[in-house]
Amino acid sequence: MTRPTQTLGAILARPRVARRLDRLVSGHPLTVITAPAGAGKTTAIRQLLERRPEPYVWLTMQPRLDDPAALAAALGVVIGADATPSVLAAGSADPSRLARALADDLDTRPAVVVLDDAHLVRSPAAHSMLRGLAERLGPSARLLIVSRGAAPLALARLRTAGRVAEVGGDELRFSAADARALAKLLGVEADATALAAATDGSPALLGLALLAGDAGTAPVFDFLAQEVLDALEPRLRDALEDSAVLDVLSLEAVAAVTGLDDPESLVEQTLAAGLPLMTAAGIPRVHDLLRELLLARLLRRRGRLGVRELHRRAADAVDDDLVAAAHLLAAGEPESAAALIERRGRIELAGGVVQIPDAMIAALPPAQRRRPWIRLLRAASQLRAGRPTRPSRRLPPRRRARAGPRRHHLGAAAACRSGNGTRRPRAL
Repeated sequence: MTRPTQTLGAILARPRVARRLDRLVSGHPLTVITAPAGAGKTTAIRQLLERRPEPYVWLTMQPRLDDPAALAAALGVVIGADATPSVLAAGSADPSRLARALADDLDTRPAVVVLDDAHLVRSPAAHSMLRGLAERLGPSARLLIVSRGAAPLALARLRTAGRVAEVGGDELRFSAADARALAKLLGVEADATALAAATDGSPALLGLALLAGDAGTAPVFDFLAQEVLDALEPRLRDALEDSAVLDVLSLEAVAAVTGLDDPESLVEQTLAAGLPLMTAAGIPRVHDLLRELLLARLLRRRGRLGVRELHRRAADAVDDDLVAAAHLLAAGEPESAAALIERRGRIELAGGVVQIPDAMIAALPPAQRRRPWIRLLRAASQLRAGRPTRPSRRLPPRRRARAGPRRHHLGAAAACRSGNGTRRPRAL
């Protein structure tokens, strides 16, 4: 049996979470907890088990147990089984028979069985055995399956029968109040509310950030590297690092940047590995802290020129002119970026509203910011933001006369923005 280890979050009691888990476990033979690494799964279960009257056993999955016979043997050892060893001794590896034997053993030795790191269970036969066990559990036995990714079970039938409770990462996330309580408990003076937002409420990342102090994000990065990235297949890890140049993991952009024929597999395996992902308009994106680490690793692996090439590929793959312009700037192609900004700006000027962020225009080199259309767009952008550009000093008469044609040109541009051939009348 592998017992849960102490974590940073374990020092903070979370009775609300423990009470909810207790209610769910009491009312369902099977409870499935799915959340990324560092989400506080182990801590939540520890505090749950302290409330439960029955004994518990804890088995942490390993790749060698991804087989129904090996998994049944390991479970039989931790629960002190009688029937399961007999079935195994008879040479049976049938998932259904093994599930029935394990259920019979748990009927005679009621306990809460915790199967941790269940995302490592990948074989269909092992899935079938766990599903059969969950369906046959008696009224006094409880099974908790803890996974970083999708649970290794087909849960539809269990849901219909009301035999399964499901808990996600959102229910384990630290609130701002939790973060402040943890900071107080640790004796740390920090903006806990801001850190909770930056870490998306991840208990492990938040605790590391609070303890880091002046060390900044280094301990957080070490945790993500050791617990998450280094456990991935090299092909997946490299593709994930390459895709860090993207704001969101759209399939088209992922395919263009990584060269994968099956870009959906990157998103699926990333979720299955329990990486801290978020969503933007329904499209997954990498958590900001993880992305910062991925970009640092990418720069070491590919070098500056290699990263620029990935941004060029991304610029060709995205539909939004402004997103493409940002990639072209990162690729070291400011002229092309300025051309895209101008194209987008002309469309917006014709519609009467300029929504191009001033920060994007400010990121252009001085030579590109001096382009007439870029200057006009920046003035319109600052005006929309309530920061009009400072008026230039009054020109001497001779220079005013020379400036006439240019002033007429700007007036024509303003007329285009109004949608007709004349200037808009000044508001009274």
